[in-house]
Amino acid sequence: MALRLLLLAVCTSGCLLRASVPMDKVEYAVNPPARCLVVLMPGAGSDMNDFEKEGFVAKVKASGLSLDVVAANAVFGYYIRGAMLPRVHEDIMVPLQTAKKYEKRWIMGMSMGGFGSLFYTMNHPEDVDGAFAMAPFLGDEKLIREIKDAGGLDKWQAPEAQPVDGDNYQRQLWRWLQEVTNDPTKTPAELWVGWGKEDSLAPADQLLGDRLPPERVLLTDGAHEWGPWNTLVERFLKEGPLARDCAAPVQGNTQ
Repeated sequence: MALRLLLLAVCTSGCLLRASVPMDKVEYAVNPPARCLVVLMPGAGSDMNDFEKEGFVAKVKASGLSLDVVAANAVFGYYIRGAMLPRVHEDIMVPLQTAKKYEKRWIMGMSMGGFGSLFYTMNHPEDVDGAFAMAPFLGDEKLIREIKDAGGLDKWQAPEAQPVDGDNYQRQLWRWLQEVTNDPTKTPAELWVGWGKEDSLAPADQLLGDRLPPERVLLTDGAHEWGPWNTLVERFLKEGPLARDCAAPVQGNTQ
């Protein structure tokens, strides 16, 4: 309920409540043929086109990495209808991975899209090798305070694993985050998180960052907006595993 209210508050008139089938997407090829796939998940109040309009795609292109970049139109309407997971899986991930065999597959997004990236990874770990969540929404204030008051994620009393629904999705996400940060072998995916130091969601994100290896936590100046997110993705592409795994092949190299 808290996520729905939060996202409704940032929506403008007619705003992103649609949930077409199949889900739309925009594709960008960077140094083809691509070695790796990156799926982008928009934040609240944004759609697939904002990644290019706000300069995010330009940052990815400037990295020089060998990528297929796909911006999924995973707008708020899919979340409120409980359709985000099946539509991203059936309309984005499966067709892309059927058409081409990628060496690595990453999902990343900001705010709502950061939550969506982690939530998708929890539910479809077979589809991704890693997730980078920028300033992710991770739950309402009551739950965040409960985890903090417990002494952090490692000390928090998580619920039993249950089928996810509209009432328990926040606690089930945190239960999974506790499980995989305590034992990374519980998921094949590599988790990264980043946020602006002045971001209103920083206290919640810090609870996750405290349980990840320090090199997987990226901080920058700024609040909950595109400037810091562009900085974070630029750093991630330079410092993260894509720089190692998805470098453009040397010209003339047939491997």
